[in-house]
Amino acid sequence: MRNLYHARMEPVFVQSAPRPEGPEGDGVQVVLPADLAADRPPQAGAPRLDATSRIGLSRDGPFAPVADALDASGKLRDLFAEGLDLDVARRWRSLRFTVLFGLVPLGLLAEVDRELGGAGTPGAHARMIADVFVLFIAGIDVLRRTPRHPKTTALVFLACAARFALFVSKGCGSGHAITYAALLASAAAGIAMLAFAPSPAQVTAATLVRLAISDADVRATRIAVRPSTGLVASACAAGVALPLVLVFARWAGISTWVQTIVFAGFGALVPTAIELVFERRVYIPRIAWTRVLFATAMGLALTLGLSGVARNSIDASAQVTRCIDPAAFPTGAAKRLIDAQNQEVSRNVPRGDGRWPLLVMNVLLVPLVEERVYRGLVQRVLAARFGSTAGLAGAAILFGLAHLGVYRFAVYQTTLLGVSFGVAYAGGGLGAAAIVHAVWNLMLMLG
Repeated sequence: MRNLYHARMEPVFVQSAPRPEGPEGDGVQVVLPADLAADRPPQAGAPRLDATSRIGLSRDGPFAPVADALDASGKLRDLFAEGLDLDVARRWRSLRFTVLFGLVPLGLLAEVDRELGGAGTPGAHARMIADVFVLFIAGIDVLRRTPRHPKTTALVFLACAARFALFVSKGCGSGHAITYAALLASAAAGIAMLAFAPSPAQVTAATLVRLAISDADVRATRIAVRPSTGLVASACAAGVALPLVLVFARWAGISTWVQTIVFAGFGALVPTAIELVFERRVYIPRIAWTRVLFATAMGLALTLGLSGVARNSIDASAQVTRCIDPAAFPTGAAKRLIDAQNQEVSRNVPRGDGRWPLLVMNVLLVPLVEERVYRGLVQRVLAARFGSTAGLAGAAILFGLAHLGVYRFAVYQTTLLGVSFGVAYAGGGLGAAAIVHAVWNLMLMLG
């Protein structure tokens, strides 16, 4: 093993002669430089990384081209950002101590819900568990050398701010000073994360610039076959057809059990048939359980953050209208929207003797089928054709529209849920998306 540079940080390994099978033993040790960080040239004759260099965290790999490895591994981004003393890393180090104060209101919310649970308030214990969970997730992300999911963490803080805003609006502005302080601290932390925290893409881009690797060089290593127009159209058609099949089955008076079989069969057969026709194979991604675990955790945090911002903001707005004009509040638009959404949720939560069979179906079968169609097929194909952001957004919109027959007033919420599930899929694959979807359905039905 030989050093690419002399430096002061943990080693990264680069594959000197990549082989498709068995990269073990091919690495040379690269230690990123104090010299390069200080804008001094590396030692004379020392080799340098380029876009085709394949790097990994251990001598045994796995190895991937520099840009791909940085996209996939947060630890690699941290090592490069610190070793190269990037501006984005320095900015984050100065910001994160301020953002840490935003964790205090999250802890206060957990205590409030604990006390409400002790007083017998329905759903308070579940909210307390959710508060502790997002506090843990946000705390980990803030304490990292560079954040993994800054937008998710920001939404967690903003959801907390919206909850305290709801407390203030319920009292028509007569909240305690601690409530106002918590509102301001959580809102400031959320805004700071959105505005100034470096995203993984920004850290990767800054690292590649310092290594003198251009975007053109990176694109040359990522040549891939784009999905055909027929595949894109068929995937979207499958997303549209899934709810229509159920609508037709209900209109025809087909029994619930037959509807379940049709629903399961659609999820098992239609995406597979489309992949076989257009891609000549069934897409089976490799499962990395560590990635699935972290993607599930971040997907749940994002789900709670997005739903919390939406729900609490609307509730707080409604309370403000009550304070301004109490007589008009019962017939106001905000009150009607809240009542309509609550009726939709209540109507679709199983009760009575049929509760447990429907609960099992909605927690096990529905997430698997919907995620196979909307993430495993639609999002994957759209992302490959139009880019990851467009793919995630397109699948989320189709997912939201597919629930119009069930949640007509809350369609914006189902679309936001589609975004959360899509983020989980992007980070951990179909398993992560299905788990997040299942946990959300379980919380909705038991809450």
